[in-house]
Amino acid sequence: MIYLQSNKFYSKILELDPQSGKHDTVGRDALTAHGRLGRINGVFDLLNDTLVALYTLNGKLILRVGDRAIPLNERVTVSVSGAPSHRLLTVTQGGTDPVHIKYDIRDSLRGEDNPTPFIDDEDSDFGIFIVNIFTDPARRFLALEHWKQAQPA
Repeated sequence: MIYLQSNKFYSKILELDPQSGKHDTVGRDALTAHGRLGRINGVFDLLNDTLVALYTLNGKLILRVGDRAIPLNERVTVSVSGAPSHRLLTVTQGGTDPVHIKYDIRDSLRGEDNPTPFIDDEDSDFGIFIVNIFTDPARRFLALEHWKQAQPA
């Protein structure tokens, strides 16, 4: 079992069996109170009710989209297209059929009402976050190292 942090809510943790893909969202407080929260191995979100997760396993960075677990390597391409109201996350691995997830951005953190100077599109759009991690070797390395070294919360 591995543990993934919700991209949107600090209080939500996903317990994931990486072999079967079975998962359950649980509260951080409940896991901590019962001594069950292990180290955090990555992050997750639901895009159009489909689990999308980025995590480390056996020293590799894995992108899970629904039931497919895709090791991120040079044969994989990840992209996001479309307007915020009609996004499309596409993941292609070599010659295999691409994975497509359609989703919408409902609550953007950017805007005139938010004075935070460092808010970026990836803070509201998990697909963009994944693309940014994947396409920047330095960020990919940092994510891999951070989640490998993460300690129980």
